[in-house]
Amino acid sequence: MGVAKVIGVFGLSGVGKSTTLQRVANESEGLATVVNAGALIGRRALNNGSGEALRLLPTEDIHHNQEILVEELARERTIVGVEVILLDGHCVVDNGDQLIPVPVEIIERLNLSALVFVQDETEKIRTRRQWDEKRKRPDLSSTELAIQQRRALEVCSSYASELKLSLTIVTTEQWHSVVRVVNEVVQSINCDRSPN
Repeated sequence: MGVAKVIGVFGLSGVGKSTTLQRVANESEGLATVVNAGALIGRRALNNGSGEALRLLPTEDIHHNQEILVEELARERTIVGVEVILLDGHCVVDNGDQLIPVPVEIIERLNLSALVFVQDETEKIRTRRQWDEKRKRPDLSSTELAIQQRRALEVCSSYASELKLSLTIVTTEQWHSVVRVVNEVVQSINCDRSPN
């Protein structure tokens, strides 16, 4: 099978990325799997804490943890046993004081094949965040979430522009568009493997 290709999937916490990506993985018939960026970072993170604890770190520690993500994802790509990894992550981190963009240099080192940005109406995001008993998230207003979502999309769009990657913007209901991105990446793998 070789080294898996990676699609970076970004969006605000509570937008529905995990649910969307699980649907995509199920539809892919074993070609894709979901890997959570926070779980990869958590393997070796400075504070060895939860996703919430990782989020609340100072900027320099968040950047250090992004370095861990690069290393752990490189390792995961060789052992995962599928064609495509759907990397469930964030392009901006709200550490409680400020919104910290993940540097494009880190994204470049992840060696992504494509980008997906999941967005939704901010009132829906707010409701999901309030009802999710598994994760404690800041109680932000719809206006604050709209500002964060707009900023996250700007950052993700800048990655696409600077790194010459395709960017697909979807809502959770448009998850079939992500399946198409997976199929396109798989098709590129098959083209690379076929003799010329």
